[in-house]
Amino acid sequence: MQKYIADHGIDDTDALIQYADALITKYGEAASAVACEMYDEMAQLQKADVPAAEPAPTPVYGEVAKAVNGCMKQSVTGALVPGAVSRQVKQTGADTTLRNAKRDGAYFAWVPQGDTCPYCLALAALGWQRAGKKTIKGDHAEHIHGHCDCEYAIDLKGDLKVSDYDPDKYLQQIQEATGDKSLEYDDMIKMWGHDAKGRHDFTLLNKIRRQRYAENKDYINAQKRAAYATRVEKSSIIKPEGLKMNLQFFAEKGIDKQSNQNLRKGIKSLQMRVSEHLEKIQNPRSVYDDWDDVPDVVRQGRINHWKKEIDKFNEGIENRQKELNRRKENV
Repeated sequence: MQKYIADHGIDDTDALIQYADALITKYGEAASAVACEMYDEMAQLQKADVPAAEPAPTPVYGEVAKAVNGCMKQSVTGALVPGAVSRQVKQTGADTTLRNAKRDGAYFAWVPQGDTCPYCLALAALGWQRAGKKTIKGDHAEHIHGHCDCEYAIDLKGDLKVSDYDPDKYLQQIQEATGDKSLEYDDMIKMWGHDAKGRHDFTLLNKIRRQRYAENKDYINAQKRAAYATRVEKSSIIKPEGLKMNLQFFAEKGIDKQSNQNLRKGIKSLQMRVSEHLEKIQNPRSVYDDWDDVPDVVRQGRINHWKKEIDKFNEGIENRQKELNRRKENV
């Protein structure tokens, strides 16, 4: 995305959005495929009898356009656009993990990685939670932000131990940073972004940010300078021809390890998704209240997105059916 902006500028907003949408679709599908693979491997490891993981859809064109336009309002240079693209790619992987966890009634935890920001530290302090209706806000996991290496851990049986994941330690770090030893679980909920009445409350979070910056400002600023230098030196991270990348590496794996029952469940589930998307194409106004108000390019982008999802679902059906047929031939 950085390379595109450097080469083509930001004057043509439609072209900028289209390129961002293409990147997010390609890499989002890859992220979703990897998330499915990891989820299925965890289910197999825990011997959980659950259907094969289903990929979450990538953001529709309208969501990408909203993100890009929002970035352009905040910074006319387009400097924020690459971060928004990265966030929406990661969003697809996170959505895949949480949607399947919600479907299977699994537990999830937010596991910090590296130099964790106060926001993620507060989420990690919440500990293991059962996925349910409040897990996903609208269609997405609600707290994914850019430039973050933290990941979800999934527990399908309620007894998983994750190395170095210690919610009590994170709570203690927050207590020490704020100087308030009385902080407990409910306060972590506030730091997550909502108080008891559903209102945003980032008071404690901002206090931790200021405290940690004061303690580590030299190190943080050095990191920022090094990151900037790297971006300047290697500005060709993403090339336009990268859109032709071969995603075979991210193709479905582990199908040959699934039971016949789970393969059939997966086929049935994917067939239902195909039917749902065909219905959306036939009656898009049932999904989007603003269908008659948005430009033609947005409407076509939404339809193209649904069609791509149908192709992906049909491919999953075909892969599972081929595996079932192979087993019959080997009997």
